[in-house]
Amino acid sequence: MKEEIGPDYRCQHNAQARALTGTWVIEEVKMALEMGYVMDCIHEVWNFPQTSRTLFKDYIDTFLKIKQEASGFPPECDTVEKKAEFIKEVFRREGIRLGDVNKNPVLRTIAKMFLNCLWGKFGQRQQLTQNRYLSYRGELLELMQDDTKKVMHLELIQNQENDELDLILANFSENDDFVPPCNFGNVVIACYTTALARLKLYDALRRLDDRVLYFDTDSIIYVHDDHKWSPPILDSLRCWTDELGGKKITTFVSGGPKNYAYQLNDGSTVCKVKGMTLDYKTSQIINFETMKNMVLNQTDDDKVTVTYPSKIVRGKDHKLFSKGMTKDYRIVYDKRQILENLNTLPYGF
Repeated sequence: MKEEIGPDYRCQHNAQARALTGTWVIEEVKMALEMGYVMDCIHEVWNFPQTSRTLFKDYIDTFLKIKQEASGFPPECDTVEKKAEFIKEVFRREGIRLGDVNKNPVLRTIAKMFLNCLWGKFGQRQQLTQNRYLSYRGELLELMQDDTKKVMHLELIQNQENDELDLILANFSENDDFVPPCNFGNVVIACYTTALARLKLYDALRRLDDRVLYFDTDSIIYVHDDHKWSPPILDSLRCWTDELGGKKITTFVSGGPKNYAYQLNDGSTVCKVKGMTLDYKTSQIINFETMKNMVLNQTDDDKVTVTYPSKIVRGKDHKLFSKGMTKDYRIVYDKRQILENLNTLPYGF
């Protein structure tokens, strides 16, 4: 029987049972010690005596310049003097000199992608599933007898006109001990960059405290108070940006991770549900009001069913076809304990 965990529950585990082993960069370790964690054992330390603050400077400056120029001037820069002052401010803040500043959403997206994907490439997983078409019996035997490969699926692809042209599609991956090294990989750079980003997010969450309504990897939805600290809004590296274009959220509701809806001060609403395509028809069923009513238990239904009459899927023969599909939406929240006023606390807090 599963034990009910309520607001009065306190963690019953001892220190040894709560201990965890992992790999962290030093900035995360410093923060953990500051928060009261105790380091019981150190297994291994990687130390790098040589450091550089300019390793990626040219790369970042190049695409940041393109991104800033393609973003256009902010709405408040409506005079020649204000535009000139904006260019000076960007140079003072980032050290890049803007040239032809014109709004270009496509170019901005490309530049932003180059700025963001660099760190992911350094930590790219190499043990990916591969597909190979085999024409000869010897190729199949060689693959099946290769100890460095793990064959997961074989499929015969027949040629209706000439069976001598039949192929076998082999689906395989490298075994754990034989994963080839990545020529451009550097797990330390990838770990350090993402760790610093997480710490920046945590710093904002800690200062906002119970005003936080929702957060994800790089975003926060919070209650603004003129008399309390709020994240500084600035369209620049290392800074938070306003994703609402100056509008304000008046009502917010969430049914769990990547599952939320809100209403803006202009009356419009936004609804996001991971795993569901909210087209016009579906949005008539799952929307801001639906989610709000389900979270507040103002409806007798514990789920909502949506139907996709023609969902494009890929079959086992790799051909695309459309088929009808139904999906159920329900509120599932088990990350934290829910209090009576819909506030949440960590389990055991």
